[in-house]
Parts: sequence; C-alpha cells; structure tokens
Amino acid sequence: YRPADLERQGFYITDGQLVVDREHGVFAEPDGQLLFDMNAEAALPLKRIQQALHVLQSGIPETDALIERFLAHRLLEPIDVTMSFDDGEHLTLEGLYTISLDALHALPDAAVLDLFRRGDLQLAYAQAGSIRHLRTLGRIRNNRLADIG
Repeated sequence: YRPADLERQGFYITDGQLVVDREHGVFAEPDGQLLFDMNAEAALPLKRIQQALHVLQSGIPETDALIERFLAHRLLEPIDVTMSFDDGEHLTLEGLYTISLDALHALPDAAVLDLFRRGDLQLAYAQAGSIRHLRTLGRIRNNRLADIG
C-alpha cells in the first residue's frame, strides 16, 4: 500500500486537467518509468497516478465537511513540530493543526454523540494519536543514519 498523496507526487489536477510539476523532486532522478506505452496509451504508472488523484479529489468535499465540523466544535489547534536528528539536521514543520483533546473531552454529551454517529470521533482520536508517531519516525531516521555511518 502506498498513500495516494505519495503516489501522485509531482502531478496535480487543475481545472479538471492533469498537470505535471516539472520542478518536483520526483523528476530529479535519472531513472524513471514511462507514463505512456508504445500506443500512446496510459501505462501502469500513469494509471496509478490517475487513480491516486481521483481518490484525493473525490475526498475533498468530505474532508472539508469534517474540518468544518471540527472547527464548529473548536477542536482544532495549531501545532508546530521541530525535530533534531543525530546528523545535526533540524526539521521544522509549521502551519499544522491537531485535535485538542482538552476541547474534545469538554464537549457536551450531545456533541460527542453527534461526532460519534458521523464517524468523526474516531477520526479525531486517530489524528490526535498520530502525533505520537512523529517521535518514532525521528528515531527510525536516526537509526538509519547510524546504520549508514
């Protein structure tokens, strides 16, 4: 399994058209796969990209609605992530948001029940829990650096 956002890297949909971002790092590699076969038909890599873009595009209205519901309950809060690695590199991610567990736990019962019935409660906890994995990902990167060095 590969997330749709990774699968489509370097490709976007604008005004209903497939667009290639030639400056994207995915195109920096000298080796690559053909997007079209000898008959000018979409080859398997392009079909995977098209499918990934379709999945992402079709999920936009649902995602927007979910974010609106979280905003209505004041569940979103900004989070900045700063990581330091053993090789001295620093990574800062700004402009991100997470679920405020304090705000979630303070909701009235009726609001929690509504979030539960919509499937939003599970998503809220999954998102909040995913933040813990950042430390694990940093540790994995440091372990790889140690294996290389």
